[in-house]
Amino acid sequence: MSTAEESTPSSSGTPSSAAAWARANSRTLLYVGAALIVVAFLLPWWAVSKYRVSEQRGVNLADPAAREAIVKDLSPEELQEYNSRVLGYEAAWMANRNLNAEFYVASLGKDYDSNLRNQENVTLRSGKLSLHGWSHARGWFGVIFVFVGVGLYFAAQMVPALSPWSWAVPWVWALLAMVYEILVISFYFGVPDRNGDGYAQGISLGTYLALLGGLTALAGAVFEGMRSAEQRLIDLQNAPPAEDEADETPAPLDPEAERRRRLNDW
Repeated sequence: MSTAEESTPSSSGTPSSAAAWARANSRTLLYVGAALIVVAFLLPWWAVSKYRVSEQRGVNLADPAAREAIVKDLSPEELQEYNSRVLGYEAAWMANRNLNAEFYVASLGKDYDSNLRNQENVTLRSGKLSLHGWSHARGWFGVIFVFVGVGLYFAAQMVPALSPWSWAVPWVWALLAMVYEILVISFYFGVPDRNGDGYAQGISLGTYLALLGGLTALAGAVFEGMRSAEQRLIDLQNAPPAEDEADETPAPLDPEAERRRRLNDW
């Protein structure tokens, strides 16, 4: 009997311990989440790369002699296979470009294709374009949300009129963090991520940091809001009564003063 009773707390100890730790470190979670959001703002969220076939890598294709050197020693079968891969790479890229042209133009600019090819000519291997956090509205929302949250904290501490409402600041953080997290998730599932012959595209590090930062800030804000709200209730319960509450009724007048008041009323 005693064994069963002793095993019950241990089975539920891990979740409660995790919640207790998060509650005790809620502000740290909030700050870490905010820092991750700012770092994510500076990093690429998505990228696309376009590659040459292996025989063309390291070759200046603008030089006719260099192009001829690629195929000079190829057998007819190898030449046919080489041309097939070159055409296949171009066809795959054209199909992908037609499918995602609207996203590419909106995110990378109308000259994205020529920019990729220019990079290929410079590196003699591949071209790559990235979409950073500062390149789209979701990244800017995260940075603005962090600065607004920090400003609210300072305002609640420095403006006496706002001090009674300091308990509500974490809940504003929680609301903004939830909106930010939804925006990042919609970005994660909304960008092109299909690879093909001669190209690759997908989510970059910035998006993962943004997801983690938004979730961490949301958790920290909720636990901090719970702690602050409970502290506010305790402060209200322990607050002394106002000095003038007991003296709201006027003091009774002595008989002579009462008689004069009545005469004056007449």
